[in-house]
Amino acid sequence: MDRYNKFAGLYDRLMEKNPYKAWASFIDKKLREIYPRKIKKMPVVADIACGTGNMSLLLLKKGYDVIGLDISESMLAEAKKKAVKRKKNILFVNQDMRELDLFGTVDAFVCVFDGLNYLPGYNALSETLKRVSLFLNTGGIFIFDVLSEYSYENILAGNFFSQQYKGIEYRWKNHYDSALKQNRCEISFKTKYESFSEVHIQYAFSKEEIINLLSAAGFDRINVFDSYKSKQPGPDCVRLTYTARKK
Repeated sequence: MDRYNKFAGLYDRLMEKNPYKAWASFIDKKLREIYPRKIKKMPVVADIACGTGNMSLLLLKKGYDVIGLDISESMLAEAKKKAVKRKKNILFVNQDMRELDLFGTVDAFVCVFDGLNYLPGYNALSETLKRVSLFLNTGGIFIFDVLSEYSYENILAGNFFSQQYKGIEYRWKNHYDSALKQNRCEISFKTKYESFSEVHIQYAFSKEEIINLLSAAGFDRINVFDSYKSKQPGPDCVRLTYTARKK
């Protein structure tokens, strides 16, 4: 699952236009519905597949205690450097979400920017949701997003994309296998100093599969939204956002 190697050093430059602040506002709103600001101790939030720590830092800024977890040591190295530079104290842990193992339970889990799509299939997603449930307090919430089946089948599919941004030439070719529900993305990078490539593999999951697995893992009050917006997703929704409470 660890595919962010040299890419980690370029990641924030290429992804800086992502609406992390809007995503954080949506998450904050959902957390406030459960944990109002008048409580004495702010909730502890675990950010799985935290990458370079963008969401972790935004949630910390909003007052939450945050733990960041990721399987990629390279991405975590960038997250730690960023936190130190900003003089922020966040515990970042190198961990596979399928083998999630915390010292205790937390009040909420988040997973943004299709982190769960990197899980290799249905069984891996099932195991991850069970681990999240195990370390989530009763009544706690899990907020996450996934790329939709529509996105893989109609947007990524077998298409080729290319862009140049801030001195980086960035190209990616997708190969989607509908039978395996697997998308293989071959990415090449070229900067002034070097060229390299990586292969990223993601898996598509249907709403029905995710809802069933959440229920089996001990979650209820499951809601699905259109990409961190307070509206229901249409058939051509690209990113689905889920919220689920632990029973």
